[in-house]
Amino acid sequence: MILLRDIHGHDLAPHPDDDLSFLVHLAENPLARDDWVVRHGYNCGDTLCIPGFVGHPKWMPGGDAYHQSVRKGRILARELPKSILGRYFRGRPDDECIPHFPRIEDAVDEFCREEEARSTEFKAALDRVRDPSCLTIHFRLGDFGICAPRYAEMKRVILRLLPRYASVVVLTGLHSQTFTPLETTRQITLDGLAFLKDLRKDNIFFCGKNRADESVALMREASHLLVSYGGFSLLGTMITKGQIYATRHILWIHQGDQGARWIEAMTHKPLTLL
Repeated sequence: MILLRDIHGHDLAPHPDDDLSFLVHLAENPLARDDWVVRHGYNCGDTLCIPGFVGHPKWMPGGDAYHQSVRKGRILARELPKSILGRYFRGRPDDECIPHFPRIEDAVDEFCREEEARSTEFKAALDRVRDPSCLTIHFRLGDFGICAPRYAEMKRVILRLLPRYASVVVLTGLHSQTFTPLETTRQITLDGLAFLKDLRKDNIFFCGKNRADESVALMREASHLLVSYGGFSLLGTMITKGQIYATRHILWIHQGDQGARWIEAMTHKPLTLL
């Protein structure tokens, strides 16, 4: 269940349902068990080989992580067919390269339609991010901890953009225990976002207790999306329907030949680097 909460007093209680439900399915079905899958959990960005899209060999065809994503996708299609990843891999031909963005968009749109009809809270969140006066932010902190240069740059850009928008929705990425324990991730994220609480504004909202699929759907539907770093943010830039803002730290993909396809894709999208 997604909760769009006012920033004041919100504790960002994490919602690990993606990983937990996935692992429960694996535990109940010995044929589906896979050590690599259990270790990495649901993990949208890596499972969709977003690192490979920007040139990381392990996630490109022939790489070990790519091979594992194919195996994991078959499990997801069978065990979690209503999830975004389950929908994506359920319809994917065996010879189709991952990621295939039109197929991802179709899977996200299917998920959106069904969840919007089913959940009034999810519909309210969609209505909020679709509003042209709303800025949606994917703020990545918790899985690796606060990285000072990226954090300072993201904070600077957020404070610069805030006056332009009537409301702000922050996606925190508290979805799983892939890298660090959830409670540690939660505290790091709270510490990193403290400056927003200090603003004492009533138009800033956290998306806490949400699942990864819901965050992907909100990035897809956002009228204005701000991202900074990581595969999840890059996925958002590729599928969003709206205006994209990115900090200069998105340019980590410019190293060597990495990111050429992303850079080319962005020439057809409304992207502003800040």
